[in-house]
Amino acid sequence: MSMSTDDNTHSAGRWRSGLRSLLLVAVSILWIGENRAGAILVRDTSGSAPPQEVYPIWRLRLPHLVAKARPRVPKRAKVHGVYEAKVFISAQIDANGRPGVLEVLHCTKPGYGFEQAAIDAARRWRYEPALLNGDPVGSADLIIVEFGRESSDT
Repeated sequence: MSMSTDDNTHSAGRWRSGLRSLLLVAVSILWIGENRAGAILVRDTSGSAPPQEVYPIWRLRLPHLVAKARPRVPKRAKVHGVYEAKVFISAQIDANGRPGVLEVLHCTKPGYGFEQAAIDAARRWRYEPALLNGDPVGSADLIIVEFGRESSDT
């Protein structure tokens, strides 16, 4: 089945119209968000009811690392002459900025004890907690603990 030129033009016109409407909605939401600073409000057309919040605008700041403890190279690794490794840890940061649940995702040199040493070091790290609308909240973070020769003396 072939499409005529009129069908193609009509389809492209609908597509452009839909895109134009989407852009207008996006610009309106951005403008309302900047001016209302908290929520997109909808007024009743009669004017008697107060505005209702339809979509909250969340203000989120991610956790920020403020204190980092140096990791200790495990004895097993020192015996084998392995001093460098990276350990990737999934961490739940509580509302006080302390790492809670820690889970090793990957270790570049498994079997030498770097995983546990990285968890021990990460437990001593401190964060400014994430903020949601100005209130501290728990959040998740990816912690990368790097072991090197300079950390072998501690």
